[in-house]
Amino acid sequence: MVANKQCDDVVSFVAGNLPVLSRPEAARLPGMSIEDEVRAWLVEFRTEWLGPGAFRSAEPLGSCAPSWHPEARCGRSVGYRSPAPPSCHPRVIPSTAAVDFGGGDGATIKPKKVNRAPITKAGPVDIKVKLRSGMACAISLEVLADDIDSTADSDGETGISWKTYDLKAPVPVYDMSSGLAIVSKVTTAPQASGALVIRTVYKKKHLENVLSGYGRGTTADDRKAGNVSLGFHESCHREDYITYLKTQALPDFDINQETGAVGDEFNSHWEDFKTAFAALPKSIGEWSRKRTDDVGVTKATWDAKHSKKTPGAAKH
Repeated sequence: MVANKQCDDVVSFVAGNLPVLSRPEAARLPGMSIEDEVRAWLVEFRTEWLGPGAFRSAEPLGSCAPSWHPEARCGRSVGYRSPAPPSCHPRVIPSTAAVDFGGGDGATIKPKKVNRAPITKAGPVDIKVKLRSGMACAISLEVLADDIDSTADSDGETGISWKTYDLKAPVPVYDMSSGLAIVSKVTTAPQASGALVIRTVYKKKHLENVLSGYGRGTTADDRKAGNVSLGFHESCHREDYITYLKTQALPDFDINQETGAVGDEFNSHWEDFKTAFAALPKSIGEWSRKRTDDVGVTKATWDAKHSKKTPGAAKH
């Protein structure tokens, strides 16, 4: 998932005006670069980027303003424009404020609030996998704590993968009376087991609270509810993965349907199952992309409008 491009525009603008806007390293929050602080501020105060040298906040700043911000630097406006300030609150946007959520559709709404990104609940997830055939299958699932990966292809990525998995092949008995090896029964039933992990990574700190560029976070219902952050978008992927394992049909191998199969067919069917089981995380990811990336402002729409500015940035 890629964050809204306006963050990058603001960061670039501030970086180009460091003599006027930057705050001293000693006064900066621990571990935060000026770019990190700009991104966090942009979300906290629901700032609308109006182009080079001009940005407008729907929140009051005053004492809440970062020290590099014009309102905190003796009235140096640098193109900054602000409405009359209501009460200051980092999590709420006034219902009268219009925010352009970008993402390619140009929609402007008036949300009553803008929620911070949900906190990822790390730990095991209780899922009970049951295959239609009755084949023994034990799959565990764990959500890992969010992490930072500066080499990530995009601002936020949530994936599911096998930590380990194991398959025990069935043992058939063949009837050779016809001259062909035909399965008459299976004496040893197949078994499948594995451990899946879900992991969300961000390219930099504090990106979970920037705006979602496409998919969940840009739908009408999400906007109305104030769920517009990149972290919310990634949380939808996590929820998709869990939902899939609880509700969707998983790869299966039914030994009852293999009776009468020719030996080569039996082996081919088992190989197909092995391939599908190994590719389960990929299947889950594709299902999630349809539910979380291809709604609201779709990923294809976002890519088409931003490919020239940020080539390859929308890789997921």
